Amino acid sequence: MKVLKRISVFLLPILTACQAASQTNPQTVMSLAGSEWGSAVENQYIHFGSREKLDGNGGCNRFSGSFAQDGTALKIGPLMSTKMACANLRDEQEFFQILENAKRIEVSHLTLVLKNQADEVLLTLRRRDWD
Repeated sequence: MKVLKRISVFLLPILTACQAASQTNPQTVMSLAGSEWGSAVENQYIHFGSREKLDGNGGCNRFSGSFAQDGTALKIGPLMSTKMACANLRDEQEFFQILENAKRIEVSHLTLVLKNQADEVLLTLRRRDWD
């Protein structure tokens, strides 16, 4: 009987620890509101404001629009932009298309990865407002 008590005293903390590990909380995802992210293209960035509004620069033209975030799900658009003539309009149009095609995100304090519905990486952005 003493052996059984000793085994119980030894196993109880182990079994309790295993149970606690299986009840982990789902990962909380950082809100994009109030953050600003830049791409590798000069002057290309996006600022996620409060009240689900966004704005930024496509490299030449300024843009604005709306966004909705629900955990890792993201919807951007519709977007509107100024119409200045620029040398890099192709890069800018691609950037706008990527933003509107983004459906999911992976976000950390320094990087924001935009993904499409098939979970393919569209663009990786770097945090600008923490430099």
